[in-house]
This record gives sequence, C-alpha cells and structure tokens, in this order.
Amino acid sequence: MNYHIFLQVRSDSKRLPFKNFLLFKKIPAILYLCRRLKYFQKKLTVLTTNLKSDKFLRYLLKKNKINFFEGSSFDVKKRFLHFSSKMKDEDVVIRITGDNLFLNSNLINYCLSIFLKQKKDYLYLDNKKNNLPYGISIEIFKVRKLRNKKLNSKKSKEHVTYGFKSKVNTFLIKKFFKKKMYNYRCTLDYLEDYENLKSIINKKRINVDWKLLCKYLSFYKVNLKNK
Repeated sequence: MNYHIFLQVRSDSKRLPFKNFLLFKKIPAILYLCRRLKYFQKKLTVLTTNLKSDKFLRYLLKKNKINFFEGSSFDVKKRFLHFSSKMKDEDVVIRITGDNLFLNSNLINYCLSIFLKQKKDYLYLDNKKNNLPYGISIEIFKVRKLRNKKLNSKKSKEHVTYGFKSKVNTFLIKKFFKKKMYNYRCTLDYLEDYENLKSIINKKRINVDWKLLCKYLSFYKVNLKNK
C-alpha cells in the first residue's frame, strides 16, 4: 500500500482571487504551506487546473521543484481520477487544500496512523467533534472510494468527497484543546482571514507546530460583501 498527498489548489477563487500568492513570511502562501509539509515532499502533488489563471502558479511550482498536475477546472473529481489512474485501489489519498495554512507534517502523519489502525475506506476531521478551528481539515481515503461510480453526482464534480461523509467516518481521536476552538477560523478565504493569519504566522518560524499556531487565534468578523 502506498499513500499520496493531493494538495488541491486553484488561483481564481471567487471569494479571494489569487490568494495562493499572498505573502506570509515574505513568500507566497502556497510555498509557505509546501514548506510546512516538507517531510512529505516526495509524496506531495499539487493538483491544479490547466487554465491561464493558474499559469503563474504552475511556473512557481516548477521553479521550486514541487510536483504538480494540471487537470480539469470544471470537474475537480475528474482531475483527481486522471492523476490517480495508475494507482492501485488500495492506495491511500490524503486530501488537503491550499487555503489551510496551519496544517503540517506532524498532523498529517498522526491522522494517517489513525486511518491505518481504524481500517476504513474514508475518514475526515470533524471540526466540532475534534474541537478544531475551521481550517484544520484533512480527508484520507482509499483510491477505490474515489472510483466508486455510485458516489458520482453533480456536487461531487466540485466537492470531490461529496457522499463520502457519514457519522461513522470521522477520526476517533483525542481532544487537542480545552477551550472551544471550533468557533475560530484559520482558513484563508477573505481579506480579514489574511490579516489575522499574517499577524500570527509572520511571528513564528515556518516549521512551528500547528497546535501552537491555533492558540494565537482570536475572534474577528468577516465582511461577506467585501469584493
């Protein structure tokens, strides 16, 4: 059995376009995240699109010797299927996204070890059950789950794992924090997120543990109408 990290990224986000290039510690967000996942560099592939809007992203990844795959922009699941076409059914995919910058190798390694112990086809981090901020998100599943045609739908084209989730498919892990953390945000979707995350990340070294970063989160309002 082999495992692979699929880092799903695109540049033309509707809420915050080209957020992958916003600077954290003087480097683009996508490079910052990849450096936090340096331990898995050989297992990591950025799955992006073949659109012109991702041309600079592809250039940046190539320049920094980061594996990437360019596929369908309209059907994300198809992009996943094309890249994994030569993988075996029992191979394991770890799906993460480019806007969750607090993730690091330690957390992925921890979740992978639990996935292998529980012997299921799919597990995901439920923020409320595991008391985690919105933005600490990891999904792990076997390639055969991705190939299951019964799980195909219009929604799964955009949300790859739509139909995978159920109450029994959450990670059964310990609580990481004493206070309620699931009401906090550490994802990069809006300008307010950028200002908040930048104030935390820029003060810490790149390889700082994800739990320590979470402890510095604070409440703030997001202006949903801000374009």
